[in-house]
Amino acid sequence: MKDIKNIIDEIFSAMCKEYDEIFKIFYPAQGSAGFNEANQVQKFLFHYKQTYPSSIVWTELSIGEKRDGFGRLDGVIIDIDNDALIIIEAKRFNQLRKLDWSVDDINRAAELNNAIFHLKDIPLPSHRYTLVLGDIWAEGSETDRRRQWIKQWVDNNPLSTHKKLDPAIRTLQHQCISSQSIPDYHLVYSLFECTKNETRP
Repeated sequence: MKDIKNIIDEIFSAMCKEYDEIFKIFYPAQGSAGFNEANQVQKFLFHYKQTYPSSIVWTELSIGEKRDGFGRLDGVIIDIDNDALIIIEAKRFNQLRKLDWSVDDINRAAELNNAIFHLKDIPLPSHRYTLVLGDIWAEGSETDRRRQWIKQWVDNNPLSTHKKLDPAIRTLQHQCISSQSIPDYHLVYSLFECTKNETRP
């Protein structure tokens, strides 16, 4: 069984490499529209499944009644071999409030009932993680603020120090990788572990 931090680093690096390979020949946006964050989820899941083929991956998992805009999860990985249940939420960090929304996502993910994941005859992994994927453009009307976010992601994860983060959620690691093909474009992630009762019936 591999360490989850090494797994996430490995897959995130592969995803970022693919982004740069695409950007060399294709710019997937018009003007300053940016890139839809769903692509980060899809590409991360693709590389995870390719590297760990026994895992179950899914996008847009419905979790029942929609409350506060949280009626589904952007992505889910159930990795029995590595004893990991990973909930993925993705954001374009182009506004300060996106940090608040991400912390809300992390807190809610820790509260989800295990029955949502519908595994039949197989016990769920005992460790539950939330992975926040995001991108930051260090340009535009909030250039100085965004550059500060990038520095924070490199030095000290801004989500882990957020005042709203549930203290029962442990920050594991974070990373920021700058694009080699597009100036001022950066992909980031933050990984958290729920240290509450992870065997919620």
